[in-house]
Amino acid sequence: MKGAYFVSEEPRLAELVLAAMQVAGSQVASDGVAQLRDEQSRLFTVFAYPDQEASGDWRNSDITLAEDGLLPDLSALSACWIECRWEDLFAAQVSVLASGLAAQSWVLDGDGVLWPATRVDPAQVRL
Repeated sequence: MKGAYFVSEEPRLAELVLAAMQVAGSQVASDGVAQLRDEQSRLFTVFAYPDQEASGDWRNSDITLAEDGLLPDLSALSACWIECRWEDLFAAQVSVLASGLAAQSWVLDGDGVLWPATRVDPAQVRL
């Protein structure tokens, strides 16, 4: 499955993302998995509490910024794993999630590119 990390300076990221997904009409399971189905029956799935063993691996990757700026302090970021097969749906939904957070957020894609979550380019992001 294609996916990427949604990371943020928000310490309550998982809780806030699950709440936003529920408001958007997602099915939210007790294990922290939320799944949104769009009007074309495409799925956007959030794992609010990623596997503890793998959840820190993203911090150890070589990271490139998608836009000019400074790399955030990765040790201070929280992460959720998001799976989606469609880059346009992914970019639109992470932008909505990011807009609902007071703290800054990013997407770390499969090529190690860190995108501002409100400006993920669906033509260039690698899920």
